[in-house]
Amino acid sequence: MIKTPLFFFLSTALIFAGGITGCTNSRIVQPLNQGQWQAAFSTGGPIIDGDKSTQPLALSSTSVAYGFSQRTTAFIGVGISSAIHDVYHLDTGVTHELITPYDYQPGITLTPQLNVFRDKNGLDTKFYPQIDINAYWLSAFRDDFFYFGISNWFELATKRAHQQKQKDHWIPSIHGGYTFQGNRYGLALELKYIAPTKNNQNQLIDYIGIENQGVLGTYLSISRKFK
Repeated sequence: MIKTPLFFFLSTALIFAGGITGCTNSRIVQPLNQGQWQAAFSTGGPIIDGDKSTQPLALSSTSVAYGFSQRTTAFIGVGISSAIHDVYHLDTGVTHELITPYDYQPGITLTPQLNVFRDKNGLDTKFYPQIDINAYWLSAFRDDFFYFGISNWFELATKRAHQQKQKDHWIPSIHGGYTFQGNRYGLALELKYIAPTKNNQNQLIDYIGIENQGVLGTYLSISRKFK
């Protein structure tokens, strides 16, 4: 079993609130242009009530994405904070545009992805499938866009920590954000409400939610497009 504090936090404390959906923001909402690359750095996480202040966890990660077509973009991300604590986190997936935005009609994208966690010594590996659905609206004056969506987290394990039965195999999260998109550089701000139906009391960590339900999270992402 993995004994690092961060893995214990990720694989037990956060699982009650929707698993690792609270560790990263939405990787790709609007597909890239065909043949276009994008590199991004993200930081943020669930908001907790610390000893001295209330603040989001600074869980950082980096990712790379490539546009295979005008409607389909593949990406892969790596957790930086988890790697520092000897837990390797990789997430990979594909964003496909189901509906193209037009005037006031939003674009609709579907993103199936897989999260993989592995400790430094390879003693434990966990897989978490995830499916995101996003609607995004283009700005009338810039290349900016705002979006709203739902993230579906799937827990495959039958047992939780201390051999407790895993009751929650599907946990949704709601998120919304705004992307300031320049010619090459982009800045994305996202707010996420993780597991809104779950009570967040009597947990290992004091989470900030709404009426003792779920967990709020904030995220910041900086990206750079090539070509």
